[in-house]
Amino acid sequence: LEHFRQQDKLNQVLSIISQHPHKVTRLDLAIQLSEPFTTVVRRYKRKYPKGVCKHGLANLSVTYNTRTLPTQLTGAVYLGDRKKRHDITGIVYNKTYQIMDSMGIKIEPDVTRYELRFTGRVKPSLRDVVEPDPLFYTHSSMFGIKTPQGVSKWVSGGGSYTPSFPSPHSLTPFQKLSDYLESKSIQHMITLADKLGDEGRTILL
Repeated sequence: LEHFRQQDKLNQVLSIISQHPHKVTRLDLAIQLSEPFTTVVRRYKRKYPKGVCKHGLANLSVTYNTRTLPTQLTGAVYLGDRKKRHDITGIVYNKTYQIMDSMGIKIEPDVTRYELRFTGRVKPSLRDVVEPDPLFYTHSSMFGIKTPQGVSKWVSGGGSYTPSFPSPHSLTPFQKLSDYLESKSIQHMITLADKLGDEGRTILL
């Protein structure tokens, strides 16, 4: 999805898919919060002392794949056994370290990424690609994350929703630019750039 979004073709692809029989077999949704990964790990060890997270009818194992570096704790926390193919699994990891390791950029304050992975048995839909918040926050309690006000109730399978997207060729340059600026990936890049100080946006450009 991110590939098509960066190519300005996501809307076109979803529009084409919506016109034919289809099924979403997997969907990954995530948010990133300004919180040290070390703090998150400590909180989960207190919250799940027996290494089990009860979510709905499922008992998800909580495992820690972490390592201590000279300046920080990194790695990931998994909610759900990756080998058992749960309908919903969660992963929490140190986004600050990932960016430092892959790009050599130190961001402040620390950022932790919370990711939920859904199989087709949950019945995600194209609606959840366009409007991810309802599905994500329906299950974010396993992370201890509360649903913000204003988030609508999730509808399994998208309900009667039918995505309708304008053709990229019919968009004006201003509309295309607006789509870029409103995308979460661009906004996140700007946020990270601002954390680098006065030179951040220059580096981004």
